[in-house]
Amino acid sequence: IGAGQGATTISIRANTWFIDSNRRWDRLTLSGIRFDGGGGHVRNQYTGGNVADQFIVGDCAFINYTGTSIGNRSSDHPYWKIERNIFRSGNYTSSTGISLTGLTDGTSIRDNAFHANRVHIALAEGGNNTYIENNDFLRFGASQGPPRVDVWFKPAAIEQNSGQGMRITSCKFGNENLAPTDFRIVYAAAT
Repeated sequence: IGAGQGATTISIRANTWFIDSNRRWDRLTLSGIRFDGGGGHVRNQYTGGNVADQFIVGDCAFINYTGTSIGNRSSDHPYWKIERNIFRSGNYTSSTGISLTGLTDGTSIRDNAFHANRVHIALAEGGNNTYIENNDFLRFGASQGPPRVDVWFKPAAIEQNSGQGMRITSCKFGNENLAPTDFRIVYAAAT
């Protein structure tokens, strides 16, 4: 927990992460920090089920990263609370703001500002029971090649838990620097 994104800044070298783990997590609280650079900021490569406590990321600024700012590879990782953050990557070709694989029951992504990413939010399993509310999806610059996506839902391989309960409400999908190839919401295995 930092003193606030205006007071606590952490600079990260290229292709590194602030938190990079391949173990099951019991909980996470990350708040009040401005991150500059790096491949990303929070990465968990554990692939098993990670049903535990809450995973809270709030009141942070994630700036100039080149990969995924917040991501996991778990088959079942519910209860992320990602709120009041700024996501502004260093490019539009390889960056993702938030990428959660597996089941995401009870996850909320609220009151964030997404300024620059190739994909702002990517959710697997159809985004089952994830609440995306009151976010700004903008583009602070021109397209750099591939289509940009605000929210990308990847469908589940089986019908069970395949997207039911997912909700997007009260979000701003900005027209700033919108290219004809850009997408607001995509529900597809690949773009």
